[in-house]
Amino acid sequence: MYVLNTAGLSQQHAVEHLATDFNSYDVDIAVITETHFCTKHMDNILSMTGYMLCRRDRSIQNKSGRQMKGGGVPCTSGSTLQSTVWKYLHDDPVYELLWVQSGSMIIGTLYNPPKPQYDPELLVRYVEACNTRTRACFSNCRSADVVIVGDLNQLPETRVVASTGFTQIVRQPTCGTNVLDQIFVSHQFLYDTVCVISSVVKNDHKAIVAYSERRSHTSQ
Repeated sequence: MYVLNTAGLSQQHAVEHLATDFNSYDVDIAVITETHFCTKHMDNILSMTGYMLCRRDRSIQNKSGRQMKGGGVPCTSGSTLQSTVWKYLHDDPVYELLWVQSGSMIIGTLYNPPKPQYDPELLVRYVEACNTRTRACFSNCRSADVVIVGDLNQLPETRVVASTGFTQIVRQPTCGTNVLDQIFVSHQFLYDTVCVISSVVKNDHKAIVAYSERRSHTSQ
């Protein structure tokens, strides 16, 4: 899994740089936050050979009724994983949270802005409700993994852990001295290795690469 806050993909060659990262780290699933795209941007602007795209653009409007700038949370995956938007949850447009099913994994891509227009506690309760619903749908499937990934900014890690029972596995700073970009997993040993690396995409966030040596050997 690859995770990055791009701080906007409209900058020149940003998508090409992102593709370079994908190829360099053999990325199977990528979670991106802050694309700054809106409905006028076509899917092909983010298309990459060998990857499927699921996306959610910011839908929050300002007082004038216009879409607020920023945000955007796409999730891409290798075409062999057959990823689709998870449609079994109530979709609240206030929150920038996209749920995608990729194989036996359910991935919640989340962006919590630095100054949200909602009470952060309400976001935590919403995530908790989504997780409860997801676990109920997979109650008969022990192999299902649920992952919540993204840039949480000031949302306390401890609140997400307390409400979901998940484990946060990123321990190195991803922006300055702060761990803003995080990965919460339903099973503690889902990924053996988590690395924070400098992305080719130019911004102030570093990327996260998480993988499992054990699972890759098992699948061979």
